[in-house]
Amino acid sequence: MYENSKPSHFVETKLLGPDEANALLLLAENSDFRNRNLNEDRVYHFVDVIKSGDWKDSNDMVCIDEEGILINGYHRLTAIKKSEIPIWVTLKKGMDRDSFKEMDTGKKRSPADMLTIKGRKHSSTLARALKLYYLHELKGVKVFENSMEMHHIISNIEIDRLDDEHPRLPDSITYVKSLTQLVRLLPAGFLSFAHYYLVNKHDWSTVNKYFDGLARDGDIERVSPVYLLRNRLIEDQLCIGSWRLELKHKIALFIKCWNYTLEGTDIKILRYSPKNEPMQNFK
Repeated sequence: MYENSKPSHFVETKLLGPDEANALLLLAENSDFRNRNLNEDRVYHFVDVIKSGDWKDSNDMVCIDEEGILINGYHRLTAIKKSEIPIWVTLKKGMDRDSFKEMDTGKKRSPADMLTIKGRKHSSTLARALKLYYLHELKGVKVFENSMEMHHIISNIEIDRLDDEHPRLPDSITYVKSLTQLVRLLPAGFLSFAHYYLVNKHDWSTVNKYFDGLARDGDIERVSPVYLLRNRLIEDQLCIGSWRLELKHKIALFIKCWNYTLEGTDIKILRYSPKNEPMQNFK
């Protein structure tokens, strides 16, 4: 007969400091339990959230087994240790160690999921554009030079705040989504960020003329930076030539082309050499 016995664990919410976090991590390290590998980006994301004062306890508990060994919550406790700041966490003690096999099997709510719940359209693109806006404000164009920087984790709380602060960003997304040819050449999230960022510095007609030129075949002079960039992106999409462009190279050329276009400069060659020149800032 199947026996459904009552679990012996108990739950408490407490302010967990760096000393206790470090003790639990050391105890786990010296045990026979092997946790999944730590994701350093996730740890430093937690550190940033803790230091900013935005940490909020969640329904994902820190779990300790019947022997006192930490079996869930390594990223949070490592972040507490690194930040040296105590945070409120909910602990579940006395867990059966085999229960670890059932943890984290569900899909966590993504920023796009959260924005969808808020009723936002194009939620994936919006989440990406908000993230790039946040990172660009924090680090400038350096965020585009390193692909790892662009994959920096931003919390749902931060995305929610940014969404409230930038209510006109969806207008840029709607416009970018109408440029179907251009979206095939560059990611919609980056294009939406770039359009929104630029229309906050320049008038819509100037920015839209640039985007329209990249998106559509037209009577554009061959010395036009827009003509050269569009052709280069199309060649890359069609795998013409021996060298494929990485996303960071496409972004660098996009910014360089914009700056030339804004200055009214005609050129014969559009290139970017990361070894010989820094990525330009948007003018």
